Amino acid sequence: METIRHSIDIGCSPQALYKYIAQPWRWHEWHPNSKSAEAQNNALGKHDTFEEVYEIRVLPFLPLKLRRLLQWRVVAEMPYSYWEIEATAKDRLINIAYNYDPRDTAVRFTRTVKFELSGITAVLTPLLKKRNTAMSEVTLANMKRIIESTAYPQPELPGRDRKP
Repeated sequence: METIRHSIDIGCSPQALYKYIAQPWRWHEWHPNSKSAEAQNNALGKHDTFEEVYEIRVLPFLPLKLRRLLQWRVVAEMPYSYWEIEATAKDRLINIAYNYDPRDTAVRFTRTVKFELSGITAVLTPLLKKRNTAMSEVTLANMKRIIESTAYPQPELPGRDRKP
């Protein structure tokens, strides 16, 4: 499995960051490759599932894009400190772990992505790893900018609320 890991310090509470990340229908706000996501719950816990439409341009100078519907499942959670999800699609397996390490005035956020491609798509593994590595840096910078903006509310995460 290929692994991509990045960390960033984000000036917020672990609760605010955890709540934001555990809402995949908001991922498009910070992750340019996430096009949409749907879930049944307002806060996703272990064994909950959701779908995401993911699109990536393998080579930035070509218009060719790979678009996949990913079926995600939450495989582990420790509120405000760890959230892990796995996805499958017809030609890939993806595992993402989010770690939240509180610091004095920030949270050290670490995003670890592991993926394995199969079939004809497997030949694109080196290119996709390079693109996803670059996109991970962009996504974390976007997340930091959004979370640290004065317009973003930072409430405590209540118990699991169901979407109305």
